[in-house]
Amino acid sequence: MYGYLRIDRENSIPIIRKYYRQQYCSLCHSLWNNYGWRARFLLSYDVTFMAILLNFKPQIFFDEKKPICYFKKEIKSDKEKWKKLAALTILLVAEKLNDNITDKEHVILSRAIMKIFSKSIKKAREDYKELYVFLRDQFVHMNKTEKNNGNINEMSDEFASIMTESKKILYGESEDDDAIIKYVSKWMYFIDAIDDLDKDYKTGSYNPFLRFAKTREELIKEHFIELEKFAIEQSEFLRPYIKNMNLEKINNITMLNVLKYSIYKVTKNILLGKDAFEKSSILIKYIENREGIIFE
Repeated sequence: MYGYLRIDRENSIPIIRKYYRQQYCSLCHSLWNNYGWRARFLLSYDVTFMAILLNFKPQIFFDEKKPICYFKKEIKSDKEKWKKLAALTILLVAEKLNDNITDKEHVILSRAIMKIFSKSIKKAREDYKELYVFLRDQFVHMNKTEKNNGNINEMSDEFASIMTESKKILYGESEDDDAIIKYVSKWMYFIDAIDDLDKDYKTGSYNPFLRFAKTREELIKEHFIELEKFAIEQSEFLRPYIKNMNLEKINNITMLNVLKYSIYKVTKNILLGKDAFEKSSILIKYIENREGIIFE
């Protein structure tokens, strides 16, 4: 996964930081309990976000005085929900590694990782066969779209579909939750494609922006207006669902903090960079005036 959906520690109160860490630790222990101690190394910020969105009951594992866990601890509440999320974490990584091998990218490393986590992957596939088959088929379809030189809208839509439908398979439908997952996933794919452009050009990997530029700096200089429009659109799509949230719930408050860090700080840093380009930009004004686009 991409790792962009993190809490903004600098602008969060202690109870939010504690709740977030409890969710993160709960997913870690679910991976450990259900798929072995090695599976913990596949822990994902992005999948943790889904646990917060769906309001799973966190386990009280985190101790600020002892931030590292040395002993496995049992998941007692929402046990099956946490297991499903652990399986999703593993299966997403597995299909990404298979995709690398198919594309002949980082083949030796990808095969080595697959071997290290082979038992965890096999068990997750057996436990949730429907999810496994869906992800396998969708990654194959996504690979075909890449081969056909799919554009950023097509690719981000496919990734968003993977994440949204995976959630539906595991937990059923929910209009607001599904919409948030969809538009956040589209944003993640978009921002990661920009962030990885230089690396993808050097390695020969697919990137929907390579048709326009060879470096991130070149892309932003030449296509800033189009990029800012896409970023703003995803934020605007999120707005009505954000406004429906009950902000008396700790999970929603935490989620807003994560989204603010992601969509505000990450977008700003990647599109503007340390040496922000000198231009009158809608996005710059939007970010500064709207305090993170979706937060008024």
